[in-house]
Amino acid sequence: MSEYSAAMSILKVAKMAGVTHGTVSRLINSRGGVSEATAQRIRKAMAKLGYRPKPPEQRRGKTARPAGLHTGNVCLLLVGAPREVLDRPGISTTVATLEAELRRRGLSLFLAQTGSLKDLPPCVSRRKADGLLLTGEACDAEPAAYRSLPAVWLLSSHTQPHKWADHVLPDNERIGAMAAEYLAARGHRLVAFYNDQPKHPGFAVRGAAFCAAARERGMECQSFVAETPGPGLVWGFGPNAACVKLVERLLAAAPKPQAVFVPTDEQVLRLYPLLARHSVVPGRDLGILSCDNQEVWLRQLDPRPPSIDLNFELIGRRAVEQLMSRIAHPEQPPGTRILVPPKPIETAQEMSNIR
Repeated sequence: MSEYSAAMSILKVAKMAGVTHGTVSRLINSRGGVSEATAQRIRKAMAKLGYRPKPPEQRRGKTARPAGLHTGNVCLLLVGAPREVLDRPGISTTVATLEAELRRRGLSLFLAQTGSLKDLPPCVSRRKADGLLLTGEACDAEPAAYRSLPAVWLLSSHTQPHKWADHVLPDNERIGAMAAEYLAARGHRLVAFYNDQPKHPGFAVRGAAFCAAARERGMECQSFVAETPGPGLVWGFGPNAACVKLVERLLAAAPKPQAVFVPTDEQVLRLYPLLARHSVVPGRDLGILSCDNQEVWLRQLDPRPPSIDLNFELIGRRAVEQLMSRIAHPEQPPGTRILVPPKPIETAQEMSNIR
């Protein structure tokens, strides 16, 4: 049946059942919001007219929508962070993937913000969405209202206590181990972990895994972590006093590291000018391996460091898949934790500063 014929059939069914064509569409696409009495009238009209719609998964390549949908909306809830955080390259890639994956399923994504989980946004208090995708750094106790909506936290490493939601996160242990493997394969025996954001738990996991994997390979590994928090995740790239002191500790180390692993490209942008103050040239004097692989930042660096790709698109796809599963199977207990592996470091990234 052609798309035009299908549309005409839906209109005939709607007219015979005494409903709108949108109501018929919601029923045959399992979108919810149709009473049982109305559904019975529509099915009788379909039977009389001989209309048998294709299953949703066979229509124009769309994925079947799960049961349990009522609004057709999913809320992306930004918790404890400003709107600007969504402009960060990796997060913007993830959000674009979320929107595309939901659109493919016939769902809409809208954004809401809250400073705290205790401040209920309308998408939760008024059930304006069929499910929640959450990101941010707030980790206060949640109200019982959140337990009534399927929810998936993504990207944030501060959310493990929230047992009412599932979690889709970068595999930070694998990231750290990959960094050690990469440097070991290039003959480095004196390495270090550098981190100017000590309160970020994901970075701490990367560092611990990196040092453990390095030592397992017979490498000497030092850890240089700021004693006080450096710049936050959003507030620019200018180095502060904590970063200055951290670099001084790094360069005064004995033995001096041959290469350092930095847990995010943003920190490398702060590190390069501080190294230049001491006439230290990345690549010639100190190798740099970064993480996130965000070209918009890396292209500003000379030489451009190799950087581990967190697989932001896959994080977005996994988050949508998990939310759809949670919506379709509300009886399943929440708390699933999905770790997304990083992409292998591409050979093309291997610039002169890691040899």
